[in-house]
Amino acid sequence: MKSKGVTKLDVVVATHPDADHIGGLISVLENFAVGKFIDSGKVHTTDTYLELLQLIDTKDTAYEIPKNGQKINFDNVMDIQVLHANSKASDNNDASVVLKAKYGKVSFLLTGDAGVALEKNIASKYDVKSTYLKAGHHGSNTSSSAEFINAVRPVGTVLSYGKDNSYGHPHDEVISRLNQVKSSIYSTAVAGDITVTTDGNSHTVNTKPWVVNPKPAPTPNPQPAPKPNPTPPPAPTPPPTDTTGDLDIIAKDLQGEVVTIKNMGKNDVAMEGWR
Repeated sequence: MKSKGVTKLDVVVATHPDADHIGGLISVLENFAVGKFIDSGKVHTTDTYLELLQLIDTKDTAYEIPKNGQKINFDNVMDIQVLHANSKASDNNDASVVLKAKYGKVSFLLTGDAGVALEKNIASKYDVKSTYLKAGHHGSNTSSSAEFINAVRPVGTVLSYGKDNSYGHPHDEVISRLNQVKSSIYSTAVAGDITVTTDGNSHTVNTKPWVVNPKPAPTPNPQPAPKPNPTPPPAPTPPPTDTTGDLDIIAKDLQGEVVTIKNMGKNDVAMEGWR
């Protein structure tokens, strides 16, 4: 910011007290004059948060805990509304300050680490459709539900996360949802700082969209292994058949070796293999 000639910040917003959201603000307060510091008000006991509060007090910086629906006024041409802040939330993420900033026809939705349930609540109360979205929770699947993405329908989405992070951010489901609404994706892990410049009508981003290569589908085997022919079950063994019965020899031709046998009984008699 110093390289751009910035010496004073009218307002600084800490969405919630997690270290990955406030850690860098200590340096900001040390190096810039800050007109007002807005905080979720969620009590947290980490050294980082306590150091931040002490610095705000030392610098005598105005401190404010916002209310849902209020406007943040510091510039007549900017419209900034608080869509959510909850100092009583049981979870730090659900305490997140969510802002919608609008300049002319261009708008920005900044969601902190708001989760799916909180997104649904916000979308039911406010117009969340925005030109740019800072996706919740670093592109985690705990945020950016399909319902919410469809309501925002951002032209561009910023995913803020570290390269090769242990959480697997951003999650594939979130990327897929953004692709479905044709939102250009900008990754801090790929491009570093993301800057959007606008005059209230047109808007540009300081980097090209991140082209996410979808994971290739598994290649089918062109010659699948033949299915084995099932072995037919063995034929059942027939029950034993009577081979004696009531038989009489009624004629003999010893010279021609012919014997005539007659079954004198009522039942059939099997003669196979008879000698």
